[in-house]
Amino acid sequence: AYAPDLTSFITNCVAGVLPDEVMLYEVNVMNTGNIDIIGAQVSTVLGGLMTTPSWICQATGGATCDNTAGNGDLSELVDLPVGSELVYMFDTTVTGSLLEFIDVETSVSMPSGTTDVNIANNTTFDSDLIYQFIFKDGFDCAAPGTIESTNLLLDSLLN
Repeated sequence: AYAPDLTSFITNCVAGVLPDEVMLYEVNVMNTGNIDIIGAQVSTVLGGLMTTPSWICQATGGATCDNTAGNGDLSELVDLPVGSELVYMFDTTVTGSLLEFIDVETSVSMPSGTTDVNIANNTTFDSDLIYQFIFKDGFDCAAPGTIESTNLLLDSLLN
């Protein structure tokens, strides 16, 4: 059956960040459908509580990056054959103040004339709280924070 499906995911593997901390975000864009997609739009919104990020793009499975490196938010047109993936690595530094939220978003959309069978996985978010802490828990990658989980962390620190 005809089932075009693009998926995006963003994480920095942490739930909280320190003031002035260097942060690394990973954005994954995948063709999880069964149709080759030419000219998909990849976008990010990294917000104003960090320095202008620099990024690189790595392609696997026949995908092609619009640009292999750049600065700032993504606004890229990419080609994604079935099963292929693009990985964007962002490098930025926290500029926000204590107890502010860093909210980021990434999205991928089909070219005009193609309808995604599952738009629920086209946009993803990560929310992190800027706060003072002594050490991070282990080396496991934390799931992307939600507004709810970031609010709970803030409440726990204030109470």
